[in-house]
Amino acid sequence: ICAHVTTSDAAEPLLGKSLLSAELLGVGWIRSDVRMRDIRRADGNLDFSPYDRLVEDLAARDIRWLPILYGLRGRDDVARYTAEDFRRYGAFVEAFVRHFGTRVPVVEIWNEANLDHFFKGADPALYAKLLRTAHAAVKSANPSVKVAFTGTAGVPLDWIEKVRGRMDVVHFKEMNGSKENKGVIATLNEMLELARGKYFCTFSSDDIMPPDRLKKQSDYLLSHPNAVACFGQVKPMSEDGIASENLDPAFLKSVPEISFDEFFLGLKPLHGCAEMFVTDVVRRLGGYDSRFFFEDYPLYLKVLYECGPQPVLPDVVCCHYREHGDNMHANHNRMYAEFLRIIELYKDHRLYPQAVRNWKANWFSSLAYSQKGEALKRLPQLASFSSAFLKRLPKLFIPRFLLKR
Repeated sequence: ICAHVTTSDAAEPLLGKSLLSAELLGVGWIRSDVRMRDIRRADGNLDFSPYDRLVEDLAARDIRWLPILYGLRGRDDVARYTAEDFRRYGAFVEAFVRHFGTRVPVVEIWNEANLDHFFKGADPALYAKLLRTAHAAVKSANPSVKVAFTGTAGVPLDWIEKVRGRMDVVHFKEMNGSKENKGVIATLNEMLELARGKYFCTFSSDDIMPPDRLKKQSDYLLSHPNAVACFGQVKPMSEDGIASENLDPAFLKSVPEISFDEFFLGLKPLHGCAEMFVTDVVRRLGGYDSRFFFEDYPLYLKVLYECGPQPVLPDVVCCHYREHGDNMHANHNRMYAEFLRIIELYKDHRLYPQAVRNWKANWFSSLAYSQKGEALKRLPQLASFSSAFLKRLPKLFIPRFLLKR
């Protein structure tokens, strides 16, 4: 993982929360930046002590460090380097490797040198010259330390073939669009198989995760070994990123725990970005169900059905949830039709008929609030004599501004 756990101005490790999160996620390597300007003292000598602390803390967590060695001042314009600049860069690389030895078994020379943003001009011949300088310096200091080629953005074969430098390791970074989009469910199952941590959770790219969320939920699961999952709370956030100070009250209803029956009947909700699971348990249950476009509801039902009630924490904010027109919950017909498909998996359960009535009543209620014409159109499909439906029927005739969401 490229975590950037060192700052750009003082090379001081940002330990604590960042590294704990990496450990809980089962990260094996952390890739982060090193700039000569950050460790050069006023007397001209190099001070590696901040990185010593980083390496020690990573080793204690069974994580190795892949340093990215940038130029003399950072992401320099290497085209302007004189012969003396190349000599000084080589001396910096050699000093780095002599200091750390095999505690740092691989060093990477620059980041994404195929992009002008990182390596001005993105000239493969110029990068090759820098790479040859670094390779000679590394092997002079410690022949067993390996030299990694710049982690390119994507796999630019034409650019790579033009680099005539020496290296021991080649690696690439698949960027957006460089890999086939398999869809959410398939990708989640792929990530589940790759996960090394004891626990895992998912998260949406347009939401914001509070910095202490992973620690709080993992601490809870560590101290409650009989739980296979725990759920938390969310705070709404506007489309332009303004977060509410208040918890969404809907999910507080599920505190202190939620059972299969409650979730199946729609009596208590769980948010799709507020979960943490024991990884091996979800693998054993078969992961995410590819028959549905919801990733969360089928899995949550399965966990509650197979493993019993699970805790819902009242004071752990797991997500600032961005509300906008593309949210799935805004597409009522698609969403509730899928709920009915999912609960059909449990059609032999004694509560199944009631669950169907409840979810149809919830479907009607959502339409009666925001799409009254559609609610009226679907009345024959959704109506029943259940109390769940009858208490929602008046919403159809009440103006929206008088209704609570």
